[in-house]
Amino acid sequence: MEDKIKEFEVKEENTDKLVVEKVEEEKEESAEKKTTKKKTTTKKKTTKKTEEKEEEKKVEGLELTPEMMEMFKKFMESQQKVAEPKAQKKVDEKFTKAKLYEIKDEIVPVRNILDGKVIYISPKTKIKYKWLEKGDIEYLSIEEVLAMDSKKLYLRTPLLIVDDKRIIEGLGLEKLYKDIELVENIDELIELEEEEIERIIKGLSVGCKNNLRDEVNKKIKNCEIRDYMIVNMLKRLLDL
Repeated sequence: MEDKIKEFEVKEENTDKLVVEKVEEEKEESAEKKTTKKKTTTKKKTTKKTEEKEEEKKVEGLELTPEMMEMFKKFMESQQKVAEPKAQKKVDEKFTKAKLYEIKDEIVPVRNILDGKVIYISPKTKIKYKWLEKGDIEYLSIEEVLAMDSKKLYLRTPLLIVDDKRIIEGLGLEKLYKDIELVENIDELIELEEEEIERIIKGLSVGCKNNLRDEVNKKIKNCEIRDYMIVNMLKRLLDL
């Protein structure tokens, strides 16, 4: 009986050892799997970086084909054409008298703003130009206009105006032409405040003031200006 008990104890002890050994084996297998997984992941990352570097090398070492070079050349030419008009516009922003001589053969319209006849004889061509009434237009070369300006009477009084922005800038006629615009728009002028009307009329050139006086006198006689205070003020300022 005792022998059987001992035998059972031995078997039980052996069984416990087997269980312990099995558990240890399972732990070792689990550790090996983790290690293997880490190695595999590291390998994947390394492979990806290598591929990226190789791709970068390919891009850096890319050789342009003749077709690609031609496309690039056309692109650069188109960009240059877009930039050129902007630069040209910047250069042409302001005209000077010297610059007008560079385009002296161009033809420009010259208009009569005098309520009457104007005659001009060109010193260069000896051609006689006639403006028979207000609003008439004759066409002169820029060279003839520049010669006309030397006499002052025609363009500075003024009797005639040139409807061309280049001439206005080149001869410094901006302020004078603003005055003329007011004279030619009397209905707008008399709608301003009295103080503003007086300031504008006092600042007019003699020629502009004479033209304004003639136009205002006509409107007063035709009862086109009905405001009594405005009429009296205009008569006082224009010596009517």
